[in-house]
Amino acid sequence: MFQAPFFRPAAIGGALVCGALLAACDGSDAAVAPEDAMLAHSHSGSSPAILHRQLAELRQATARFHNFEAAQDAGYTILFDPDGAGPGSACLSNPTQGAMGEHYVDPALLFDGGALDIAHPEALIYEPMQNGKPRLVAVEYVIPFSDLPMTAEPPVLFGQQFMPNNNPGFQLWALHAWVWKNNPSGMFAAWNPNVTCEFSAN
Repeated sequence: MFQAPFFRPAAIGGALVCGALLAACDGSDAAVAPEDAMLAHSHSGSSPAILHRQLAELRQATARFHNFEAAQDAGYTILFDPDGAGPGSACLSNPTQGAMGEHYVDPALLFDGGALDIAHPEALIYEPMQNGKPRLVAVEYVIPFSDLPMTAEPPVLFGQQFMPNNNPGFQLWALHAWVWKNNPSGMFAAWNPNVTCEFSAN
């Protein structure tokens, strides 16, 4: 089961994430991953044709968020780890499996009663870059246990079952999709060994 640190919400552009989680880059360098190689690790329940079509829809819907300001304008706001020690505490990493990056969540999508929409992921994930510009690398779909209890059947998207996160700071179902950066661990893996938090300032 995927476990992650406790998060507290942070306001960006007047937006504030609260409740359920507590119970960018220049598009010119955003190379799309070798999709077939990543999907080979994913064991998807969807047919290849359907899955490629769904991932193309997701990329088309989120391409504008390579412009980080567009993500902020759309309502995505960063989450911080309150137990983190200063800069870098908002960027999730794992000593053996790589990192995720910094999560930006849209409260309107998070608290929508558990609805799932391929084109509207609840969270965008950015990798902090050396030049100070966050680079969009992945998205995350989230359903709080308050909308779908942990005892229920796991939700499914892209033919993938969501992973339950019973960490006291989360209490939710989650599914990552690494549509904007190659992940040797697989398209839908939680961690990416190609992502680093080295340059995080949050």
